[in-house]
This record gives sequence, structure tokens and C-alpha cells, in this order.
Amino acid sequence: MPRGGSTSPLERYSEQICALIGEHPDLTLNEIASALHKRRIPGSRSALSRFFARHGITFKKSLQAEERKRADVARARRRWIREQGWLDTARLVFIDETAVTTNMVAP
Repeated sequence: MPRGGSTSPLERYSEQICALIGEHPDLTLNEIASALHKRRIPGSRSALSRFFARHGITFKKSLQAEERKRADVARARRRWIREQGWLDTARLVFIDETAVTTNMVAP
């Protein structure tokens, strides 16, 4: 028997929790907790995290956006790749938006 021997109070709401993430798969853990609180379902972020781990529910993101599979997006990507050769590289401007300051570099 696991230590403590108790079950999570979230278990009685498992169908409602699974339905919520089925309807809105892109919700963050905070958003799921907030949505559950609005439905008067108790649970903290850590309790939800353990609930998902117990049930084998993961929220892994794919390495490529789903939109890439759409025909119009694929067509636009092919056109962009084809037209890159026409760019005048002498006129390209690169903007560094990493917000790194040079005084952070050690001598």
C-alpha cells in the first residue's frame, strides 16, 4: 500500500477533468486549475500535476506546428523558399531582440 494510503479527492472528478482537457487541450496547468475552481472542483496545481502523472496524461508539444500540414501554408512555405534566392543580401537588416547587454560579458 502506498504511503498514506489515501486517494486524491480529484479522483471522483476524473471524468470532468478529462472532459475539460479534451475540450481545451491547450490549457496550461494554471488555467486548468482556474477552470476547475469555477466548476467548484477543488485542487491545486501540484494535485493536478500528480493526477495527470497517475493517469498518464501528458501535454507534450510537437516540434512542428500543425498548420504546416495545411495546403495553403505548405504552398506559402514553398514560395518563400523559392523566393529567398531573389533577396538582395546587401539590403538585409538583422535585429537582435535577445535583450542581452554587453556589460554582462565577463572580461
